[in-house]
Amino acid sequence: MGENIKFRYRLVDTVNTDHEKYKALHNSLFKGANTSSEWIQWYHKEIGALKAWSEGIRTWGVFDGEELVGIWSVEPKLLKSSDKNIYVGRCFAVGIHEGYRRHGLFVSLSEYAIQQEKKIAEYEYILGFPQVGRSVVGGHFKAGWEEVLTIDIFSRKNVPRIFGEARSTINFITNYDGIKIEAKCDGLIENSDYNTLRYSKHPDHQYLTYQYQDATIVLKPYGNFCHILDLSGALENVKFLLDVVKSLALKHGWAEVNAWCAENEFYKEAYLASGFTSGADFGLPVTLIAVRINAETPLMLNNVSLQMGIEEGY
Repeated sequence: MGENIKFRYRLVDTVNTDHEKYKALHNSLFKGANTSSEWIQWYHKEIGALKAWSEGIRTWGVFDGEELVGIWSVEPKLLKSSDKNIYVGRCFAVGIHEGYRRHGLFVSLSEYAIQQEKKIAEYEYILGFPQVGRSVVGGHFKAGWEEVLTIDIFSRKNVPRIFGEARSTINFITNYDGIKIEAKCDGLIENSDYNTLRYSKHPDHQYLTYQYQDATIVLKPYGNFCHILDLSGALENVKFLLDVVKSLALKHGWAEVNAWCAENEFYKEAYLASGFTSGADFGLPVTLIAVRINAETPLMLNNVSLQMGIEEGY
């Protein structure tokens, strides 16, 4: 490895042995997250244990002596792709300590992690969602990743209030038990246990989760704007929920509501009908990238529904 000969690579125990090292590095890399110990336990252990077919979330790290200087995490997911469901991973929380960024560690850690994942062989692909224009995208490509599609960011600004009975006909979700979410297009598949733990039992954050007939929506407020994290259901019912968001925006003082929207997004028509347009003041488009683990051909997705909740777990 040349200049990287002093560095060691191994699995990181984020919950026990390496917890404090992981938490310190994670929060230095992702300062806006300010991750708590409770969050790490909740996400890395409880969320990671929901996929019975998987060993759970894994974090690969690079060490300088005993110091953790780089991390690369992957969590198990189920992906609907055309007419079949496949096991995939989602790569997240990847970064190198700012004092070690001229040693080629981003690429070498990625290559090491991918090599280890190929040995474990749980996944067909591992997916990543880096923001468009970030320098890390080039590092991913050097490590063997391939571009799948670009996901634009849509927003609705200066939202008018809608009067009447819209909000009185929706339910606030406190538990997803009994709520069946059907996968209508290509995208990640989650069940009620995941949605309850993910959106109703977050240790550090309160989401706004609503249901109208078979449609559900998850909102994450950020002061004067809001992200749509998840959206599902029949098109007309989804349009109704998006109209409800207009009323909520006035109540909460959101200047902008935004969402991911790929060119082949299943709910693009609903977004456009509700006044959403391309571009946002509070958010950037992302590139869906994938690296082959067991798969022999590049990942192809057709009509998709990929929402911000894939990435915004903090």
